[in-house]
Amino acid sequence: MLTKNKILMLIFLLFLIIPSACTYLLGPEEGGITPSAGSTTPYVIFTNPPNGQANVQRTGSFMVQVEFNMEMNPGSVNFMMTTGGAPVSGSIYWVGYKMIQFIPHTILMPNTTYECTITAGRSSSGFLLTPLPLTWKFTTGF
Repeated sequence: MLTKNKILMLIFLLFLIIPSACTYLLGPEEGGITPSAGSTTPYVIFTNPPNGQANVQRTGSFMVQVEFNMEMNPGSVNFMMTTGGAPVSGSIYWVGYKMIQFIPHTILMPNTTYECTITAGRSSSGFLLTPLPLTWKFTTGF
């Protein structure tokens, strides 16, 4: 039987584990920029897979996700995924105006490092995403 203390401990552990599934690239949580109240500066809140992640699942419902702190102009965001300098073919989908999902057209190679890069982007208000380019890497498993 779960006591109140055990339930509170489980909730606390979930708050420790869940954020580790994402990499905060620029937010104040990791010592990045701290926008002032009402700031107009767009930045990436998290990526999935996170930067440096190893043994990333390469089959099934694999996708790269990028979430921004504010609504973006979809036509202004330039996202690319490569391996060994070669582009990975795939499709980009927007979830609302704050998240992009990149779904590769083929299964990723095993034990391979992939690099994701955003080279351009503007908020729906026209403010430039910072910093650019923004790059992170992950490695697939078997």
